[in-house]
Amino acid sequence: SDPKKVGLYRNYAFFLSAYIRNHHTAEELNLKALTLQPNEPLILLNYASCLLLQNGKKEQGLSVLCQILENKTKKTFSNINFI
Repeated sequence: SDPKKVGLYRNYAFFLSAYIRNHHTAEELNLKALTLQPNEPLILLNYASCLLLQNGKKEQGLSVLCQILENKTKKTFSNINFI
């Protein structure tokens, strides 16, 4: 539960998925990181790419990508003062 481990989980998950092709373990590490920082775009992006690279998880990966876009949109518009 140490927030300092989030970067470690994220980076190692990316390495496992992109270079070693161990998507199952990468998915587990991404989920651990997401429990510590649920809306962190880089973790969500790693998680989405990991899912998209796995057979049968394309829809789940696309759903995570949509979540990233929704979060980005909410943050962008929350900083704008409409007249």
